[in-house]
Amino acid sequence: MSIAIMSDFHANLEAAEAVFRDRDSLNRQGRGIDKTYCLGDLVDYGANPREVIDLVRRECDLVLTGNHDVDVSRRHIQKTNYGSIENNNWESNTVDITKWTRELLSKKQLPTMLNRLLGYSNGGGIQIISNTSHLYHSSTGKETQYLFTQCL
Repeated sequence: MSIAIMSDFHANLEAAEAVFRDRDSLNRQGRGIDKTYCLGDLVDYGANPREVIDLVRRECDLVLTGNHDVDVSRRHIQKTNYGSIENNNWESNTVDITKWTRELLSKKQLPTMLNRLLGYSNGGGIQIISNTSHLYHSSTGKETQYLFTQCL
């Protein structure tokens, strides 16, 4: 089985469309992609979160929850294991982008983002593909836990 794996579009519609065009091009060349998986972080930073969510919903067979997806989908900004986005652990522009993204999403998209779009996530951002294959957005524990290079 051939699987296309992608991640971290961060509301960049042009990049997301380019990735799916490349996948489709491989299919036309006879190098078929059987499944398409997205490892999360569809939102924040870029200008088109609604469109990226809709595109990924249409094009992917499986979507995991990323830490930015979690932050945007929360009703209230909460403290996470990497700190509150309202304290000094985050730059102020990151807080502004998260709030702006939350406001931009439709009333239909926001409450269902984790439950429907990202409902494939199994606990801490983990999806079991087979007995020997696992996909994660970030760590094996929680999708909001950062991995730092000194830990690798």
